[in-house]
Amino acid sequence: MVTTTSPKNMLIAGIILILLNVAALSPLSTGAVEGAVDDNFETFPKDTACYDDDCETADDDWASSTSQRDFYGWSVNNLPEVMAGATPTYTEVGPVTYDITTTKTINSYDEAAGTLTYNSVKTFECNADSEVPCDTKVTQLNIAFQTQVIGATGLAINGIMDTTKAAFTAGMLGKDLESLGAGVAASQAMSALYAGTVADVTTAGGTEAMASAGIGNSFFHNTTTGFNAFFAAMNLSGMNNGSMMVNYTTATGGSASFTNLTYAFNDAVMPGSLEDVSLLSDVGTMVFSGHCQAFPTTLENATIRASIWNYVGADNATTIANDWAMCYGIGGNFGTTFGGGDASLGMGDTTGMAVNVSTRLGYLGITMDEVSATVMLLGDGDDVITGLLEVNDAGTEYGVANFLAMDDAAAMTTYGMDQATYDSVYGWVASWFGDVTPLPMILLGGSGEMTASLFVNTTFGAEDPLNGGYLNNSLNLGGGWAALGASGGNAVALDPALSGNALYGPL
Repeated sequence: MVTTTSPKNMLIAGIILILLNVAALSPLSTGAVEGAVDDNFETFPKDTACYDDDCETADDDWASSTSQRDFYGWSVNNLPEVMAGATPTYTEVGPVTYDITTTKTINSYDEAAGTLTYNSVKTFECNADSEVPCDTKVTQLNIAFQTQVIGATGLAINGIMDTTKAAFTAGMLGKDLESLGAGVAASQAMSALYAGTVADVTTAGGTEAMASAGIGNSFFHNTTTGFNAFFAAMNLSGMNNGSMMVNYTTATGGSASFTNLTYAFNDAVMPGSLEDVSLLSDVGTMVFSGHCQAFPTTLENATIRASIWNYVGADNATTIANDWAMCYGIGGNFGTTFGGGDASLGMGDTTGMAVNVSTRLGYLGITMDEVSATVMLLGDGDDVITGLLEVNDAGTEYGVANFLAMDDAAAMTTYGMDQATYDSVYGWVASWFGDVTPLPMILLGGSGEMTASLFVNTTFGAEDPLNGGYLNNSLNLGGGWAALGASGGNAVALDPALSGNALYGPL
């Protein structure tokens, strides 16, 4: 047996990888295999290795030998520009000369078989006459992360990245059920109400502006379902008594007054990014409802929303009342009627008021009873990770990945689905995993869209754009890279395209 591993040898090998990057690694994945076999199973006369006939002691010349080797590398010259996405320029570094000492120790000798088993340890020491000092620093980005560099490394990195995609997918399935599906359902219901109201009003000789204003005014003034009546029924003034319920207008003197909400419903865009936040769209419904939830009605918050969705009133009191009405009408439709924003997904509800999982799946076009839906999402309580939202304690195995890895028959048996249900569920899951369905980043205060692959590329070399912080399986090592003082204490912050190139090769 021949071994060339030692802590020092492994350390120097790591240094060489950093210096030589692709050049050092590429042969290992192809032509180096035959050479490695030849090196590790050498054939030579016994007398060359053995000092005595029993081969208990090694010959001095064979037992220890030293040779020199020169190494070269390429150092990035324009790191700040590369971090911003520019093409790197390089300077050759070298030769860096090392003395490589090989020390062999005999383990056993089988005279009958003619075989000798020994250990071989290589140590590396900087040559005193090295033209380039051995402690010369180089700047390099791809430290063996490219999948085409070396087979085993590529498979390991690919597995980590697939796990990251599975984590993203599981998270998005949960958000689909919690809010995204409800946003679609709520916007569809509001669109139907809007279309019906416009049709009725215009048929009677009115305009779309009048119809849109009527919807907003109904949010406030409807005597049974409007905000004014809700305020009184819930005693939000604290002044109700046995003979009287006090509504908002009586308590504050304010009253909603809308004249035209066509812009809010059809054309509203976010200042700056100009992304669509119209209230008949699912994204607009969620952005508006989420803002109402996070920033309850005050003069400041009401003015911000009224400016974006164009319902500023004639005075502050009217603007505030308008905002109460819109948050109640749009936000209530999303949150109360369709269950948007309920992280529990209605599980464990005993009031009968929550929107359950079966209904939420229905928003996504999936028909399934509550018990089956719950098991599909959470698993059946055993150690086998099958739930689409389930993950093992180590965070390395996701039920959604196991589901996608099954063939049709196995999945239908495992989850108790018929073909139609399986097709619906598979399409839902695969669309997130396969980058067909994106997350609108405006829902998190950003812009653009986030897919599973973009999430992988982004988190590999920069901060998690969804949750903040850094993933453990990334160049930032869960934040440890900066904590250790690497890069001057700065976290790695690569452009997603640059990370994608490091992971998968040129795009």
